[in-house]
Amino acid sequence: MADTGDSSWGSRGESVGDGSQAPPPLSDATRPFSASGYGQPPSPRRPPGYGSAPQQPYGNPGQQPGYYGQPPRPGQQPPPGQQSPYGRPAYGQPPPPGQQQQPAGQPGPGQQQQPPAPGGPPPYGQPPAPGQPGSWAPPGGPGGPGLPPSGLYGPQPQQQRQKGKVPTGLFLVIVLITAVICGVGGGVAGGVIGVEQTKPTPTPSKESQTVNQVVQQVLPSVVKIEVETLTGRSLGSGFVTSKDGHIVTNAHVIDSAKEGDGDVKVRFHDGESVDAEIQGSSASFDIAVLKVDRSDLQPVKFADSEKVVVGDPVIAIGAPLGLEETTTTGIVSAIDRPVHVEDRSNSFINAIQTDAAINPGNSGGPLFDEDGKVIGVNYAGARASRTSSGSIGLGFVIPEKTAQRTAKQLSEDGKSTHAVIGTTTDADYKGNGAKIVDDAVDGNEPVQEGGPADEAGLEAGDVITKLADQEINEAMDMMAAVRSHAPGTVCKVEYERDGQPAKTKVTLGEEDDEV
Repeated sequence: MADTGDSSWGSRGESVGDGSQAPPPLSDATRPFSASGYGQPPSPRRPPGYGSAPQQPYGNPGQQPGYYGQPPRPGQQPPPGQQSPYGRPAYGQPPPPGQQQQPAGQPGPGQQQQPPAPGGPPPYGQPPAPGQPGSWAPPGGPGGPGLPPSGLYGPQPQQQRQKGKVPTGLFLVIVLITAVICGVGGGVAGGVIGVEQTKPTPTPSKESQTVNQVVQQVLPSVVKIEVETLTGRSLGSGFVTSKDGHIVTNAHVIDSAKEGDGDVKVRFHDGESVDAEIQGSSASFDIAVLKVDRSDLQPVKFADSEKVVVGDPVIAIGAPLGLEETTTTGIVSAIDRPVHVEDRSNSFINAIQTDAAINPGNSGGPLFDEDGKVIGVNYAGARASRTSSGSIGLGFVIPEKTAQRTAKQLSEDGKSTHAVIGTTTDADYKGNGAKIVDDAVDGNEPVQEGGPADEAGLEAGDVITKLADQEINEAMDMMAAVRSHAPGTVCKVEYERDGQPAKTKVTLGEEDDEV
Protein backbone atom coordinates (compact mmCIF):
# COMPACT_ATOMS: atom_id res chain seq x y z
CA MET A 1 0.00 0.00 0.00
CA ALA A 2 1.43 3.36 -0.98
CA ASP A 3 1.94 5.96 1.71
CA THR A 4 -1.07 8.17 2.16
CA GLY A 5 0.49 11.08 3.97
CA ASP A 6 -1.59 13.43 1.88
CA SER A 7 -4.93 11.77 2.58
CA SER A 8 -8.00 13.92 2.50
CA TRP A 9 -10.10 14.40 5.60
CA GLY A 10 -12.87 12.15 6.88
CA SER A 11 -16.62 12.32 6.98
CA ARG A 12 -19.25 13.05 9.62
CA GLY A 13 -21.32 10.51 11.39
CA GLU A 14 -18.69 7.82 12.07
CA SER A 15 -18.73 5.86 15.29
CA VAL A 16 -15.68 6.42 17.48
CA GLY A 17 -14.06 4.55 20.32
CA ASP A 18 -15.09 7.08 22.92
CA GLY A 19 -18.73 6.40 22.23
CA SER A 20 -18.97 9.71 20.37
CA GLN A 21 -20.20 10.62 16.97
CA ALA A 22 -17.24 11.49 14.84
CA PRO A 23 -16.93 15.13 13.86
CA PRO A 24 -16.91 16.42 10.30
CA PRO A 25 -14.00 15.38 8.07
CA LEU A 26 -11.26 17.49 6.60
CA SER A 27 -12.82 19.10 3.58
CA ASP A 28 -11.69 18.46 0.00
CA ALA A 29 -12.83 21.22 -1.60
CA THR A 30 -6.77 40.01 0.78
CA ARG A 31 2.02 82.43 -0.16
CA PRO A 32 5.63 82.30 1.55
CA PHE A 33 7.18 85.23 3.42
CA SER A 34 9.96 87.19 1.75
CA ALA A 35 13.00 88.60 3.56
CA SER A 36 15.81 90.82 2.34
CA GLY A 37 18.84 88.96 1.07
CA TYR A 38 21.92 88.83 3.21
CA GLY A 39 23.91 92.07 2.60
CA GLN A 40 20.94 93.84 0.97
CA PRO A 41 19.79 97.36 2.12
CA PRO A 42 16.82 97.49 4.44
CA SER A 43 13.35 98.02 3.22
CA PRO A 44 12.53 101.75 2.63
CA ARG A 45 9.31 101.25 4.58
CA ARG A 46 11.10 101.34 7.94
CA PRO A 47 14.35 102.66 9.40
CA PRO A 48 16.93 100.05 10.16
CA GLY A 49 16.64 98.52 13.57
CA TYR A 50 19.28 96.75 15.52
CA GLY A 51 21.10 94.38 13.25
CA SER A 52 20.46 96.52 10.12
CA ALA A 53 23.20 98.41 8.32
CA PRO A 54 23.47 102.25 8.51
CA GLN A 55 22.55 104.08 5.40
CA GLN A 56 26.15 105.14 4.76
CA PRO A 57 28.82 102.80 6.03
CA TYR A 58 32.15 104.33 6.80
CA GLY A 59 34.95 103.94 4.32
CA ASN A 60 35.59 105.38 0.89
CA PRO A 61 32.49 106.10 -1.10
CA GLY A 62 31.83 103.62 -3.81
CA GLN A 63 33.50 100.73 -2.02
CA GLN A 64 31.47 97.78 -0.99
CA PRO A 65 31.44 96.89 2.68
CA GLY A 66 32.89 93.53 3.74
CA TYR A 67 30.70 90.67 4.72
CA TYR A 68 30.33 89.44 8.25
CA GLY A 69 33.24 87.25 9.16
CA GLN A 70 35.60 88.86 6.60
CA PRO A 71 38.06 91.74 7.20
CA PRO A 72 37.08 95.17 5.85
CA ARG A 73 38.41 96.15 2.51
CA PRO A 74 40.98 98.92 2.17
CA GLY A 75 39.44 102.27 3.10
CA GLN A 76 36.87 100.75 5.33
CA GLN A 77 38.94 100.60 8.52
CA PRO A 78 39.12 104.05 10.22
CA PRO A 79 42.63 105.35 11.02
CA PRO A 80 44.07 104.26 14.32
CA GLY A 81 42.62 106.19 17.24
CA GLN A 82 39.71 107.44 15.27
CA GLN A 83 36.34 106.37 16.43
CA SER A 84 33.78 104.80 14.24
CA PRO A 85 30.65 106.75 13.36
CA TYR A 86 29.05 105.21 16.44
CA GLY A 87 31.43 106.82 18.93
CA ARG A 88 33.20 103.56 19.64
CA PRO A 89 36.46 102.05 18.41
CA ALA A 90 36.19 99.94 15.32
CA TYR A 91 35.38 96.35 16.00
CA GLY A 92 38.53 94.59 17.05
CA GLN A 93 40.51 97.85 17.79
CA PRO A 94 41.54 99.01 21.27
CA PRO A 95 40.13 102.31 22.59
CA PRO A 96 42.32 105.48 22.30
CA PRO A 97 44.66 106.21 25.22
CA GLY A 98 42.81 107.55 28.26
CA GLN A 99 39.49 106.42 27.02
CA GLN A 100 37.74 103.47 28.54
CA GLN A 101 35.48 101.25 26.65
CA GLN A 102 31.92 101.89 27.76
CA PRO A 103 29.35 99.19 27.88
CA ALA A 104 26.99 99.13 24.98
CA GLY A 105 24.17 101.63 25.37
CA GLN A 106 25.86 103.70 28.16
CA PRO A 107 26.95 107.38 27.54
CA GLY A 108 30.65 108.19 27.76
CA PRO A 109 32.16 110.68 30.25
CA GLY A 110 30.52 114.07 29.91
CA GLN A 111 27.98 112.72 27.51
CA GLN A 112 24.31 112.51 27.91
CA GLN A 113 22.11 109.94 26.52
CA GLN A 114 20.14 111.48 23.67
CA PRO A 115 16.64 110.30 23.05
CA PRO A 116 16.01 108.89 19.63
CA ALA A 117 14.57 111.05 16.96
CA PRO A 118 10.88 110.52 16.45
CA GLY A 119 10.43 107.56 14.24
CA GLY A 120 14.15 106.82 14.25
CA PRO A 121 15.95 103.77 15.57
CA PRO A 122 16.97 103.58 19.24
CA PRO A 123 20.56 104.24 20.29
CA TYR A 124 22.94 101.35 19.93
CA GLY A 125 22.57 98.88 22.71
CA GLN A 126 19.12 100.02 23.82
CA PRO A 127 15.99 98.03 23.21
CA PRO A 128 13.41 99.65 20.96
CA ALA A 129 10.68 101.60 22.67
CA PRO A 130 7.25 100.05 22.73
CA GLY A 131 5.64 100.32 19.35
CA GLN A 132 8.97 101.14 17.64
CA PRO A 133 9.58 99.34 14.41
CA GLY A 134 12.35 96.85 14.46
CA SER A 135 11.51 95.65 17.97
CA TRP A 136 13.23 92.28 18.06
CA ALA A 137 15.50 90.88 20.71
CA PRO A 138 19.26 91.43 20.28
CA PRO A 139 21.19 88.22 19.75
CA GLY A 140 23.72 89.12 22.45
CA GLY A 141 21.32 88.76 25.38
CA PRO A 142 22.20 87.09 28.64
CA GLY A 143 23.72 83.68 28.17
CA GLY A 144 24.62 84.11 24.50
CA PRO A 145 27.38 85.81 22.51
CA GLY A 146 26.66 89.20 20.97
CA LEU A 147 27.28 90.21 17.39
CA PRO A 148 29.53 93.14 16.43
CA PRO A 149 27.97 96.59 15.89
CA SER A 150 25.91 96.80 12.78
CA GLY A 151 27.76 98.09 9.75
CA LEU A 152 31.29 97.22 10.83
CA TYR A 153 31.33 94.28 8.48
CA GLY A 154 28.64 95.34 6.12
CA PRO A 155 24.87 95.27 6.23
CA GLN A 156 23.26 92.42 8.12
CA PRO A 157 20.35 90.43 6.78
CA GLN A 158 17.01 91.90 7.46
CA GLN A 159 14.75 90.13 9.87
CA GLN A 160 11.08 89.71 9.50
CA ARG A 161 9.07 92.42 11.25
CA GLN A 162 7.13 91.20 14.23
CA LYS A 163 3.43 91.74 13.98
CA GLY A 164 2.93 92.43 17.66
CA LYS A 165 4.65 92.78 20.99
CA VAL A 166 4.19 90.65 24.07
CA PRO A 167 3.57 92.81 27.18
CA THR A 168 6.30 92.52 29.80
CA GLY A 169 3.96 91.11 32.45
CA LEU A 170 2.67 88.45 30.11
CA PHE A 171 6.21 87.66 29.02
CA LEU A 172 7.22 87.02 32.64
CA VAL A 173 4.19 84.79 33.16
CA ILE A 174 5.06 82.78 30.05
CA VAL A 175 8.65 82.40 31.21
CA LEU A 176 7.51 81.27 34.65
CA ILE A 177 5.03 78.75 33.21
CA THR A 178 7.65 77.48 30.81
CA ALA A 179 10.11 77.01 33.66
CA VAL A 180 7.53 75.04 35.64
CA ILE A 181 6.65 72.84 32.67
CA CYS A 182 10.31 72.20 31.93
CA GLY A 183 10.85 71.30 35.55
CA VAL A 184 7.98 68.82 35.52
CA GLY A 185 8.99 67.41 32.14
CA GLY A 186 12.56 67.04 33.30
CA GLY A 187 11.40 65.14 36.34
CA VAL A 188 9.33 62.74 34.24
CA ALA A 189 12.12 62.22 31.75
CA GLY A 190 14.58 61.70 34.55
CA GLY A 191 12.28 59.09 36.09
CA VAL A 192 11.97 57.21 32.81
CA ILE A 193 15.71 57.26 32.27
CA GLY A 194 16.24 56.08 35.81
CA VAL A 195 13.86 53.14 35.28
CA GLU A 196 15.50 52.22 32.02
CA GLN A 197 18.95 52.30 33.61
CA THR A 198 17.87 50.02 36.44
CA LYS A 199 16.60 47.32 34.10
CA PRO A 200 18.90 44.31 33.94
CA THR A 201 20.90 43.95 30.78
CA PRO A 202 19.30 41.17 28.73
CA THR A 203 21.44 38.13 28.15
CA PRO A 204 22.24 37.87 24.43
CA SER A 205 20.53 34.88 22.84
CA LYS A 206 22.68 32.32 21.17
CA GLU A 207 23.39 32.78 17.51
CA SER A 208 20.84 31.05 15.31
CA GLN A 209 22.07 28.28 13.05
CA THR A 210 21.56 28.29 9.33
CA VAL A 211 19.29 25.70 7.74
CA ASN A 212 22.36 24.02 6.28
CA GLN A 213 23.96 23.71 9.72
CA VAL A 214 20.79 22.28 11.25
CA VAL A 215 20.33 19.77 8.43
CA GLN A 216 23.91 18.53 8.63
CA GLN A 217 23.48 18.12 12.37
CA VAL A 218 20.28 16.06 12.25
CA LEU A 219 20.54 14.00 9.05
CA PRO A 220 22.18 11.02 10.81
CA SER A 221 19.00 10.71 12.91
CA VAL A 222 16.54 10.60 9.98
CA VAL A 223 15.72 7.33 8.25
CA LYS A 224 13.86 5.97 5.23
CA ILE A 225 11.38 3.15 5.79
CA GLU A 226 10.53 0.53 3.15
CA VAL A 227 7.76 -2.04 3.57
CA GLU A 228 7.52 -5.03 1.22
CA THR A 229 4.43 -7.26 1.25
CA LEU A 230 2.77 -9.70 -1.06
CA THR A 231 0.40 -7.00 -2.18
CA GLY A 232 2.88 -4.23 -2.82
CA ARG A 233 5.44 -1.85 -1.46
CA SER A 234 5.08 1.27 0.64
CA LEU A 235 7.51 3.97 1.67
CA GLY A 236 7.75 6.35 4.57
CA SER A 237 10.11 8.16 6.89
CA GLY A 238 11.11 7.96 10.52
CA PHE A 239 13.70 9.08 13.08
CA VAL A 240 15.93 7.58 15.72
CA THR A 241 14.85 8.02 19.33
CA SER A 242 17.48 5.93 21.11
CA LYS A 243 21.09 4.98 20.59
CA ASP A 244 20.19 1.29 20.77
CA GLY A 245 17.84 1.27 17.79
CA HIS A 246 14.35 2.60 18.54
CA ILE A 247 12.69 4.25 15.52
CA VAL A 248 9.45 6.29 15.49
CA THR A 249 7.24 6.53 12.40
CA ASN A 250 3.52 6.67 11.48
CA ALA A 251 1.36 3.60 12.06
CA HIS A 252 -0.12 3.80 8.57
CA VAL A 253 3.38 3.47 7.07
CA ILE A 254 3.80 -0.07 8.43
CA ASP A 255 0.13 -1.14 8.60
CA SER A 256 0.46 -3.63 5.77
CA ALA A 257 3.24 -5.49 7.59
CA LYS A 258 1.57 -5.76 11.00
CA GLU A 259 0.21 -9.23 10.43
CA GLY A 260 3.64 -10.65 9.83
CA ASP A 261 3.30 -11.09 6.10
CA GLY A 262 5.72 -8.34 5.14
CA ASP A 263 9.23 -7.09 5.70
CA VAL A 264 10.15 -3.71 7.14
CA LYS A 265 13.57 -2.26 6.40
CA VAL A 266 15.17 0.90 7.72
CA ARG A 267 17.79 2.72 5.67
CA PHE A 268 20.17 5.02 7.55
CA HIS A 269 22.16 8.11 6.61
CA ASP A 270 25.34 6.05 6.35
CA GLY A 271 23.76 3.91 3.63
CA GLU A 272 23.18 0.77 5.71
CA SER A 273 19.79 -0.88 5.42
CA VAL A 274 18.66 -3.24 8.19
CA ASP A 275 15.57 -5.25 9.07
CA ALA A 276 13.22 -3.76 11.67
CA GLU A 277 10.78 -5.28 14.13
CA ILE A 278 7.43 -3.63 14.91
CA GLN A 279 7.25 -3.09 18.67
CA GLY A 280 3.78 -1.55 18.64
CA SER A 281 1.45 0.83 16.90
CA SER A 282 -1.44 3.13 17.78
CA ALA A 283 -4.15 3.83 15.25
CA SER A 284 -5.62 6.44 17.59
CA PHE A 285 -2.52 8.63 17.32
CA ASP A 286 -1.02 7.10 14.13
CA ILE A 287 2.28 6.35 15.87
CA ALA A 288 4.40 3.20 15.53
CA VAL A 289 7.70 2.15 17.12
CA LEU A 290 10.27 -0.02 15.33
CA LYS A 291 13.41 -1.69 16.73
CA VAL A 292 16.62 -2.37 14.82
CA ASP A 293 19.78 -4.18 15.85
CA ARG A 294 22.19 -1.29 16.08
CA SER A 295 23.75 0.39 19.11
CA ASP A 296 25.69 3.25 17.53
CA LEU A 297 22.85 5.47 16.43
CA GLN A 298 22.40 9.21 16.96
CA PRO A 299 19.00 9.93 18.55
CA VAL A 300 17.13 13.15 17.94
CA LYS A 301 16.59 15.79 20.61
CA PHE A 302 13.07 16.92 21.42
CA ALA A 303 11.71 20.44 21.87
CA ASP A 304 8.63 21.31 23.91
CA SER A 305 5.71 21.35 21.49
CA GLU A 306 3.60 23.30 23.99
CA LYS A 307 5.95 26.27 23.51
CA VAL A 308 5.59 26.30 19.74
CA VAL A 309 3.99 29.49 18.40
CA VAL A 310 2.68 30.52 15.02
CA GLY A 311 5.50 31.91 12.89
CA ASP A 312 8.26 29.68 14.25
CA PRO A 313 10.58 28.48 11.46
CA VAL A 314 10.56 24.73 10.84
CA ILE A 315 12.40 22.13 8.75
CA ALA A 316 10.84 18.90 7.47
CA ILE A 317 13.14 16.05 6.43
CA GLY A 318 12.05 12.75 4.95
CA ALA A 319 11.77 10.57 1.87
CA PRO A 320 8.83 11.82 -0.22
CA LEU A 321 8.26 9.44 -3.14
CA GLY A 322 11.33 7.55 -1.92
CA LEU A 323 13.67 10.52 -2.35
CA GLU A 324 15.47 10.15 0.95
CA GLU A 325 16.83 13.07 2.97
CA THR A 326 14.65 15.58 1.12
CA THR A 327 14.54 18.83 3.08
CA THR A 328 11.80 21.44 2.99
CA THR A 329 11.34 24.54 5.13
CA GLY A 330 8.48 26.72 6.29
CA ILE A 331 6.85 28.09 9.40
CA VAL A 332 4.29 27.01 11.93
CA SER A 333 1.04 28.14 10.32
CA ALA A 334 -1.33 27.24 13.16
CA ILE A 335 -1.50 25.25 16.37
CA ASP A 336 -4.27 23.17 17.98
CA ARG A 337 -5.71 22.35 14.56
CA PRO A 338 -8.18 19.44 14.92
CA VAL A 339 -7.49 16.87 12.20
CA HIS A 340 -9.27 13.62 11.35
CA VAL A 341 -8.21 11.56 8.34
CA GLU A 342 -10.94 9.42 6.86
CA ASP A 343 -8.97 6.21 6.43
CA ARG A 344 -7.76 6.39 10.02
CA SER A 345 -11.20 6.14 11.57
CA ASN A 346 -10.41 6.73 15.23
CA SER A 347 -7.50 9.11 14.80
CA PHE A 348 -8.20 12.60 16.14
CA ILE A 349 -5.15 14.82 16.38
CA ASN A 350 -4.77 18.30 17.83
CA ALA A 351 -2.18 19.05 15.17
CA ILE A 352 0.50 21.60 14.41
CA GLN A 353 -0.08 23.05 10.94
CA THR A 354 2.85 23.99 8.70
CA ASP A 355 3.42 25.25 5.19
CA ALA A 356 6.60 23.18 4.84
CA ALA A 357 5.93 20.69 2.05
CA ILE A 358 4.55 17.37 3.36
CA ASN A 359 4.21 14.87 0.48
CA PRO A 360 3.56 11.11 0.28
CA GLY A 361 6.63 9.48 1.79
CA ASN A 362 7.18 12.28 4.34
CA SER A 363 4.80 10.50 6.72
CA GLY A 364 6.50 9.52 9.95
CA GLY A 365 9.42 11.87 9.44
CA PRO A 366 10.43 14.58 11.90
CA LEU A 367 9.60 18.28 11.89
CA PHE A 368 12.50 20.22 13.40
CA ASP A 369 12.66 23.68 14.90
CA GLU A 370 15.46 26.14 14.12
CA ASP A 371 17.66 24.50 16.77
CA GLY A 372 17.39 21.06 15.24
CA LYS A 373 14.98 19.69 17.85
CA VAL A 374 11.89 17.66 17.00
CA ILE A 375 8.58 19.44 17.60
CA GLY A 376 6.42 16.79 15.97
CA VAL A 377 5.88 13.88 13.58
CA ASN A 378 4.75 14.60 10.02
CA TYR A 379 1.28 13.11 9.76
CA ALA A 380 -0.75 14.19 6.76
CA GLY A 381 -0.96 16.62 3.91
CA ALA A 382 -4.18 18.08 2.60
CA ARG A 383 -5.05 17.80 -1.09
CA ALA A 384 -6.98 20.22 -3.27
CA SER A 385 -9.12 17.30 -4.48
CA ARG A 386 -9.26 13.53 -4.38
CA THR A 387 -7.53 13.27 -7.76
CA SER A 388 -4.81 15.85 -7.15
CA SER A 389 -1.43 15.18 -5.58
CA GLY A 390 1.46 17.18 -4.22
CA SER A 391 1.77 19.68 -1.42
CA ILE A 392 -0.54 22.67 -1.30
CA GLY A 393 1.12 24.16 1.78
CA LEU A 394 -1.19 22.49 4.30
CA GLY A 395 0.76 19.95 6.28
CA PHE A 396 -0.26 18.52 9.67
CA VAL A 397 2.05 17.30 12.39
CA ILE A 398 1.47 15.23 15.54
CA PRO A 399 2.82 17.35 18.42
CA GLU A 400 5.94 16.09 20.20
CA LYS A 401 4.14 15.72 23.54
CA THR A 402 1.55 13.34 22.09
CA ALA A 403 4.09 11.42 20.01
CA GLN A 404 6.57 10.94 22.87
CA ARG A 405 3.94 9.79 25.36
CA THR A 406 2.53 7.26 22.90
CA ALA A 407 5.93 6.02 21.71
CA LYS A 408 7.09 5.45 25.27
CA GLN A 409 4.02 3.33 26.05
CA LEU A 410 4.49 1.31 22.87
CA SER A 411 8.17 0.70 23.61
CA GLU A 412 7.50 -0.42 27.16
CA ASP A 413 4.14 -2.19 26.91
CA GLY A 414 3.51 -2.74 23.22
CA LYS A 415 0.26 -0.80 23.54
CA SER A 416 -0.88 2.71 24.38
CA THR A 417 -3.84 4.61 25.81
CA HIS A 418 -5.61 7.90 25.30
CA ALA A 419 -7.74 10.24 27.42
CA VAL A 420 -11.56 10.21 27.32
CA ILE A 421 -14.26 12.45 28.79
CA GLY A 422 -17.15 9.98 28.69
CA THR A 423 -19.73 11.72 26.50
CA THR A 424 -21.43 11.17 23.17
CA THR A 425 -21.52 14.37 21.11
CA ASP A 426 -23.83 15.39 18.32
CA ALA A 427 -21.91 15.57 15.02
CA ASP A 428 -24.85 17.34 13.35
CA TYR A 429 -25.15 20.20 15.87
CA LYS A 430 -24.91 23.51 14.01
CA GLY A 431 -24.40 25.83 16.96
CA ASN A 432 -21.11 26.89 18.51
CA GLY A 433 -19.60 24.22 20.73
CA ALA A 434 -19.84 20.45 21.19
CA LYS A 435 -23.33 19.41 22.23
CA ILE A 436 -23.87 16.28 24.28
CA VAL A 437 -26.67 14.32 22.59
CA ASP A 438 -30.10 14.37 24.20
CA ASP A 439 -30.70 10.61 23.89
CA ALA A 440 -28.64 7.47 23.51
CA VAL A 441 -27.20 6.77 20.06
CA ASP A 442 -26.39 3.21 18.96
CA GLY A 443 -26.35 2.11 22.57
CA ASN A 444 -24.05 4.94 23.67
CA GLU A 445 -25.51 7.04 26.46
CA PRO A 446 -25.18 10.84 26.31
CA VAL A 447 -23.09 10.79 29.49
CA GLN A 448 -21.35 7.58 30.54
CA GLU A 449 -22.52 6.64 34.01
CA GLY A 450 -19.74 7.06 36.54
CA GLY A 451 -17.45 8.47 33.88
CA PRO A 452 -15.44 11.70 33.99
CA ALA A 453 -18.24 13.91 32.60
CA ASP A 454 -20.82 12.36 34.89
CA GLU A 455 -18.68 12.97 37.96
CA ALA A 456 -18.11 16.57 36.82
CA GLY A 457 -21.89 17.17 36.67
CA LEU A 458 -22.32 17.37 32.91
CA GLU A 459 -25.68 16.30 31.52
CA ALA A 460 -27.37 15.45 28.25
CA GLY A 461 -27.97 18.57 26.15
CA ASP A 462 -25.10 20.54 27.66
CA VAL A 463 -22.98 22.41 25.12
CA ILE A 464 -19.25 22.41 25.89
CA THR A 465 -17.60 25.63 24.66
CA LYS A 466 -14.11 25.42 26.21
CA LEU A 467 -11.84 22.68 27.52
CA ALA A 468 -8.66 23.69 29.33
CA ASP A 469 -7.45 26.69 27.32
CA GLN A 470 -8.89 25.62 23.98
CA GLU A 471 -12.04 27.01 22.44
CA ILE A 472 -14.48 24.32 21.31
CA ASN A 473 -16.45 25.11 18.17
CA GLU A 474 -17.66 21.66 17.17
CA ALA A 475 -17.57 18.00 18.15
CA MET A 476 -14.23 17.24 16.48
CA ASP A 477 -12.60 20.09 18.36
CA MET A 478 -13.52 18.43 21.65
CA MET A 479 -12.36 14.98 20.58
CA ALA A 480 -8.95 16.33 19.54
CA ALA A 481 -8.64 18.56 22.60
CA VAL A 482 -9.38 15.72 25.01
CA ARG A 483 -6.85 13.41 23.36
CA SER A 484 -4.13 16.06 23.44
CA HIS A 485 -3.99 15.55 27.23
CA ALA A 486 -2.71 12.58 29.15
CA PRO A 487 -5.23 10.43 31.03
CA GLY A 488 -5.77 11.72 34.57
CA THR A 489 -5.34 15.37 33.60
CA VAL A 490 -7.71 17.77 35.39
CA CYS A 491 -9.22 20.21 32.88
CA LYS A 492 -11.45 23.22 33.38
CA VAL A 493 -14.62 23.00 31.33
CA GLU A 494 -16.93 25.82 30.29
CA TYR A 495 -20.38 24.91 29.00
CA GLU A 496 -23.92 26.17 28.50
CA ARG A 497 -27.06 24.60 29.96
CA ASP A 498 -30.41 25.94 28.79
CA GLY A 499 -28.54 28.97 27.42
CA GLN A 500 -26.87 29.80 30.74
CA PRO A 501 -23.06 29.66 31.04
CA ALA A 502 -21.52 27.38 33.66
CA LYS A 503 -18.14 25.97 34.66
CA THR A 504 -16.81 22.74 36.13
CA LYS A 505 -13.67 20.61 36.30
CA VAL A 506 -13.25 17.17 34.84
CA THR A 507 -10.60 14.54 35.47
CA LEU A 508 -10.02 12.78 32.16
CA GLY A 509 -10.36 9.02 32.02
CA GLU A 510 -8.36 6.44 30.08
CA GLU A 511 -9.06 4.05 27.24
CA ASP A 512 -6.88 1.70 25.22
CA ASP A 513 -5.86 2.87 21.76
CA GLU A 514 -6.89 0.95 18.69
CA VAL A 515 -3.99 -1.13 17.45
